[in-house]
Amino acid sequence: MKRLHKIILFFVLHISLMLLLPFLIVKLAPASAGMGICMILFFAVYPIFSMALGFVATKDMKLLGLLPLVNAICFPLLFSMAMGEMIAELYVYAGIYAFLGYAVLLLTLIIKKIMIERQK
Repeated sequence: MKRLHKIILFFVLHISLMLLLPFLIVKLAPASAGMGICMILFFAVYPIFSMALGFVATKDMKLLGLLPLVNAICFPLLFSMAMGEMIAELYVYAGIYAFLGYAVLLLTLIIKKIMIERQK
Protein backbone atom coordinates (compact mmCIF):
# COMPACT_ATOMS: atom_id res chain seq x y z
CA MET A 1 0.00 0.00 0.00
CA LYS A 2 1.34 3.43 -0.90
CA ARG A 3 2.22 6.03 1.71
CA LEU A 4 -0.57 8.35 0.66
CA HIS A 5 -3.12 5.57 0.95
CA LYS A 6 -1.89 4.74 4.45
CA ILE A 7 -2.13 8.36 5.55
CA ILE A 8 -5.60 8.81 4.07
CA LEU A 9 -6.75 5.56 5.68
CA PHE A 10 -5.33 6.74 9.02
CA PHE A 11 -7.21 10.04 8.87
CA VAL A 12 -10.48 8.42 7.80
CA LEU A 13 -10.26 5.84 10.59
CA HIS A 14 -9.14 8.45 13.09
CA ILE A 15 -12.01 10.82 12.35
CA SER A 16 -14.49 7.93 12.31
CA LEU A 17 -13.35 6.42 15.60
CA MET A 18 -12.53 9.57 17.54
CA LEU A 19 -15.24 11.97 16.34
CA LEU A 20 -18.13 10.31 14.51
CA LEU A 21 -18.55 7.20 16.65
CA PRO A 22 -18.65 9.08 20.00
CA PHE A 23 -20.95 11.71 18.48
CA LEU A 24 -23.39 9.03 17.35
CA ILE A 25 -23.19 7.32 20.73
CA VAL A 26 -23.98 10.55 22.57
CA LYS A 27 -26.88 11.41 20.28
CA LEU A 28 -28.46 7.97 19.81
CA ALA A 29 -27.72 5.80 22.84
CA PRO A 30 -29.36 6.08 26.27
CA ALA A 31 -27.10 7.47 29.00
CA SER A 32 -26.16 4.19 30.70
CA ALA A 33 -25.59 2.34 27.43
CA GLY A 34 -23.62 5.27 26.04
CA MET A 35 -21.35 5.26 29.08
CA GLY A 36 -20.74 1.54 28.68
CA ILE A 37 -19.93 1.90 24.99
CA CYS A 38 -17.56 4.79 25.74
CA MET A 39 -15.76 2.64 28.31
CA ILE A 40 -15.37 -0.08 25.68
CA LEU A 41 -13.92 2.54 23.35
CA PHE A 42 -11.50 3.87 25.97
CA PHE A 43 -10.24 0.53 27.23
CA ALA A 44 -10.39 -1.69 24.14
CA VAL A 45 -10.92 0.01 20.78
CA TYR A 46 -8.66 3.06 21.15
CA PRO A 47 -5.68 1.18 22.65
CA ILE A 48 -5.90 -1.44 19.90
CA PHE A 49 -6.07 1.33 17.29
CA SER A 50 -3.01 3.03 18.82
CA MET A 51 -1.06 -0.23 18.85
CA ALA A 52 -2.04 -0.91 15.24
CA LEU A 53 -0.73 2.55 14.33
CA GLY A 54 2.57 1.71 16.01
CA PHE A 55 2.79 -1.50 14.03
CA VAL A 56 1.96 0.21 10.73
CA ALA A 57 4.51 2.95 11.47
CA THR A 58 7.35 0.41 11.43
CA LYS A 59 6.88 -0.08 7.69
CA ASP A 60 7.99 3.47 6.86
CA MET A 61 9.53 5.20 9.87
CA LYS A 62 10.42 8.47 8.12
CA LEU A 63 6.86 9.37 7.21
CA LEU A 64 4.65 7.23 9.41
CA GLY A 65 6.70 7.38 12.62
CA LEU A 66 4.64 10.27 13.93
CA LEU A 67 1.26 8.55 13.55
CA PRO A 68 1.00 7.45 17.22
CA LEU A 69 1.88 10.98 18.34
CA VAL A 70 -0.64 12.58 15.97
CA ASN A 71 -3.23 10.12 17.23
CA ALA A 72 -2.53 11.07 20.84
CA ILE A 73 -2.59 14.80 20.16
CA CYS A 74 -5.82 14.76 18.16
CA PHE A 75 -7.72 12.29 20.34
CA PRO A 76 -8.71 14.68 23.18
CA LEU A 77 -9.65 17.41 20.75
CA LEU A 78 -11.84 15.23 18.55
CA PHE A 79 -13.48 13.36 21.41
CA SER A 80 -14.22 16.63 23.21
CA MET A 81 -15.81 17.99 20.05
CA ALA A 82 -18.02 14.90 19.90
CA MET A 83 -19.07 15.35 23.53
CA GLY A 84 -19.69 19.07 23.15
CA GLU A 85 -17.36 20.19 25.95
CA MET A 86 -13.66 20.07 26.75
CA ILE A 87 -12.72 17.13 28.96
CA ALA A 88 -9.25 17.60 30.46
CA GLU A 89 -8.96 13.98 31.68
CA LEU A 90 -8.72 12.80 28.09
CA TYR A 91 -5.10 13.97 27.98
CA VAL A 92 -4.21 11.18 30.41
CA TYR A 93 -5.70 8.64 28.03
CA ALA A 94 -3.90 10.32 25.14
CA GLY A 95 -0.56 9.85 26.90
CA ILE A 96 -1.33 6.19 27.48
CA TYR A 97 -2.32 5.71 23.84
CA ALA A 98 0.90 7.39 22.66
CA PHE A 99 2.91 5.14 24.99
CA LEU A 100 1.16 2.02 23.67
CA GLY A 101 1.70 3.04 20.05
CA TYR A 102 5.39 3.71 20.50
CA ALA A 103 5.87 0.62 22.68
CA VAL A 104 4.52 -1.57 19.88
CA LEU A 105 6.63 0.34 17.35
CA LEU A 106 9.78 -0.24 19.41
CA LEU A 107 8.96 -3.87 20.11
CA THR A 108 8.31 -4.55 16.43
CA LEU A 109 11.61 -2.95 15.44
CA ILE A 110 13.48 -5.02 18.04
CA ILE A 111 11.81 -8.22 16.84
CA LYS A 112 12.65 -7.40 13.21
CA LYS A 113 16.27 -6.74 14.15
CA ILE A 114 16.49 -10.05 16.03
CA MET A 115 14.94 -11.93 13.10
CA ILE A 116 17.41 -10.34 10.66
CA GLU A 117 20.36 -11.29 12.90
CA ARG A 118 19.14 -14.88 13.17
CA GLN A 119 19.02 -15.21 9.41
CA LYS A 120 22.73 -14.34 9.14
